[in-house]
Amino acid sequence: MEEDESLCSLSGIKCPQLCVCLMFAMSCHSLKNHFLLSSNLPFHVILVDKTRLHVLRILMRSLVHFTVLKIRDNSMHSLCSIIPSTVHAISVDAGFNQIKRITSGCFKNSSTLATIKLGHNVISYIDFFAFNGLTSLAVVDLSFNKISSLPANWHDTGDLKVLLIQGNTVVLSENICVMKNVDLKYLKADEHLMCCLVNEDVQCLIGKPWFFSCTDLLPVQGMKTCFYIESAAIIALGSTSMVIRAWQLYKDKFHSWAFGCTVFSVDVVDLTCGFYLTIIWVQDIIRDEIFAVYESEWKSGFLCFLACTVLLNFNLLSPVLHCFMSVERLMVVLHPMDTIFKKAKFILRCICLLSTMTFILSLSTNLTLRLYSLHVPFKLCSPFIDLTDSVVLFKVTTWSIILL
Repeated sequence: MEEDESLCSLSGIKCPQLCVCLMFAMSCHSLKNHFLLSSNLPFHVILVDKTRLHVLRILMRSLVHFTVLKIRDNSMHSLCSIIPSTVHAISVDAGFNQIKRITSGCFKNSSTLATIKLGHNVISYIDFFAFNGLTSLAVVDLSFNKISSLPANWHDTGDLKVLLIQGNTVVLSENICVMKNVDLKYLKADEHLMCCLVNEDVQCLIGKPWFFSCTDLLPVQGMKTCFYIESAAIIALGSTSMVIRAWQLYKDKFHSWAFGCTVFSVDVVDLTCGFYLTIIWVQDIIRDEIFAVYESEWKSGFLCFLACTVLLNFNLLSPVLHCFMSVERLMVVLHPMDTIFKKAKFILRCICLLSTMTFILSLSTNLTLRLYSLHVPFKLCSPFIDLTDSVVLFKVTTWSIILL
């Protein structure tokens, strides 16, 4: 009986020309000309596409009872000037148009609105109060627009659960605090960096790589402590070894100067490893914001480039100098009286030549990497770790060091 009574509102209502109507649903396609309409059409589900704007405006004025409105692919440049104000709306889909802005009050008096789909437009600006008062809003689709800044006022959208922002140029540093107070359940974006916009319990549909972290450069306290201790130990032990070696040379009247130069140079190279570790943990302390905000800047910056060069040079020069030290000892044993390896000038020339060669090789390798991919793929600036498996040069470098 109640169903029969509800159908009485359709009595005397004619379906508009070039539209198809079924019960409380109406679908219109390619409306191009003006036509007469009944006022206050009782249709609840409205689908309109490929319709001229002036005809669409006339049609919208007669639709005050809709709950679902789908006006896709109509070349609209403004949604707010077309969509009628209604207290019954549940879903509005205005995708695949030419909408540029969403202003405040666009969805006024629509507190029941649960879904807004604005994907595939050219939206570049969303007003601070665009979604203000939409207490039932659960799904917002802003995908494939030109949005760089998300609207900051989500406080009145307590039921917002799903946000789609893929296909935009959202600047992470400008939006890092926008979504933290929103009780989202799902976020869909283009890249995993966008997952840092929301709380950790939000499911990021793009999926974050296992090695990615939204926290500090050194995300775990144990890792921080390890870097502190290792860098301090390397610098302290290396410096102590250098002081002891210098004191021994002084006591021996510099008789073993040739071999002392080799040992001294090994200690200096060891210090460069401590210098690399220091660069990383100092940067971790200095940058107090979320690492994902400045990750790209850090990996393409000078300090990361310097750290990568220093670490690569250490891994090249350290084994070379140890091999040279072994050869030096061997030659002294085989030719204790007349070997050239007992002459300090020859040893210094060899050490300088080896150091220059490894430095040039390290620098050219990192410059090639910079030209190839603009930044290192790993945030710790290591030339041997490529978790993204995207740089062939890293594989060549790693296997070269292993073979060496």
